Amino acid sequence: MAQRIVVIGGGAASIGAAGAAKGADPSADVRVYTEFEDVGYSPCGIPYVHGREIPDFERLFLATKQTYENAGIDIHYETRVTGFSPGKKTVTVAGEGEVGYDKLIVATGFDYADPGVPGTDLGNLYYVKNIRRAIEWDKVLDGVKSAVVVEASPLGLEMVTALCHRGIETHLVDPGAWALSVATDPDIIAPVQDSWREKGATWPAASSWTSGCTPRPRTSGRRATASRSRTA
Repeated sequence: MAQRIVVIGGGAASIGAAGAAKGADPSADVRVYTEFEDVGYSPCGIPYVHGREIPDFERLFLATKQTYENAGIDIHYETRVTGFSPGKKTVTVAGEGEVGYDKLIVATGFDYADPGVPGTDLGNLYYVKNIRRAIEWDKVLDGVKSAVVVEASPLGLEMVTALCHRGIETHLVDPGAWALSVATDPDIIAPVQDSWREKGATWPAASSWTSGCTPRPRTSGRRATASRSRTA
């Protein structure tokens, strides 16, 4: 009887693991569960499309859905795994119940934590991760006049540069003394910050996000937006 390998998550790591598992054992029943509509792309590429350095979102995908199907990888899109039991060797899938496995791979990637400030339930907040939402927001950005990027993570750095490339007035809010302070020394990040200055971006040092709001439409008809760009 073929072994069943269950993979939770639809990012590059999980799809790579699923492909490796199928390659190692072509007879295996390899199942992938993801909450999203698509798999096998990197959120880190999204800002480069926003900034027009990559021409379209299609180039961010590792392969087509048909490619995975042809490879014999059974992907369950828009399906949530609510828990798993190593003792019973089962995962609990919304709408399906318990599904048994022989081997389990958990590669769910990052998610955004609640920032714990008022106003995060309001509009004009963009969380950079889901490529479908990114496609929608790319159209919104055509009419945006100013934007705030929350936290100078790798995605945050990319979003600041991308928004500047779009001609959007860009402000960065980050608790660090310099951008990406959790991972770099100030001299390493200095050329990036110099580039931001040339493009007109601002970032008060050691700043924090205390509340969110939905601004009134401006006379130009363009809207302000906030972008959360945190990685974990």
